[in-house]
Amino acid sequence: MNINIDKCKKPWNDLIITPEGYCINCHFQDTKHCIGNINEDNIQHIWNGKELKDNRKKMLNGKIPDICKTGIGKCEYLK
Repeated sequence: MNINIDKCKKPWNDLIITPEGYCINCHFQDTKHCIGNINEDNIQHIWNGKELKDNRKKMLNGKIPDICKTGIGKCEYLK
């Protein structure tokens, strides 16, 4: 299973913050596997942090980041 990187740009463009402060890149993702929490860290560190950089790198290599796997069956970019 691969991700269609040509369509999904969320790790480079989107940051969703839930009312509880959890940061995710996509509304299909589970907050249990969030990339950070603004109540515990600043938004610049979350956006430029290891978790999101690793996710971007995986996507550039055609792999599905673990956080995206919570959207399988829902996300149109996961094949």
